[in-house]
Amino acid sequence: MSKRFLLLFFLFLSVAAYSQRYSSSRKSKSNYKEPIESSGFRNGMDFSASVGYPFSFGLDYVASYQFNSYLQTGVGVGIQPSAFLGGSAFMFPFYLDLRYNIFPTKVTPFLGAKAGGIGSFEESRFECYYYLAAMPGCRFNVRGQKSVFLSTGPTFIFDKEWVIPGISLSFRVFFQF
Repeated sequence: MSKRFLLLFFLFLSVAAYSQRYSSSRKSKSNYKEPIESSGFRNGMDFSASVGYPFSFGLDYVASYQFNSYLQTGVGVGIQPSAFLGGSAFMFPFYLDLRYNIFPTKVTPFLGAKAGGIGSFEESRFECYYYLAAMPGCRFNVRGQKSVFLSTGPTFIFDKEWVIPGISLSFRVFFQF
């Protein structure tokens, strides 16, 4: 089971590392290039703090593709120092990231979800768990393709028997560039 999670982790990491960002633009009459925000590759950093069990904070990298003004999907990997299952641990989430903007405006509510696995180093042993997070929030388009997403929602961690050893409320700030 843990070999599958490690294989998925390295698969997601390789996709994130080799994703390219294509900048499509259109020219106006004054030769000023105006970016098209509707589609293309996006990168971002997700800062999170989780209150509950486990209490953790973390930093994730997300490489994604925005299909139109509404739908964006990608893969993410990260690191989260935490106190999980009674000991200190480092958790390494790897997941699919899905975001749906409700309106195609500069400030819009969005719905998001993360689903994947999470590896945890606990006292010199490696454990794997399933990871699921819901992220409703608000997106602020700063300029061009740059955006800030603010969200809060529950995070669930399941073990191999689908028992929930961890549930917490997460607060997230995602910078897309």
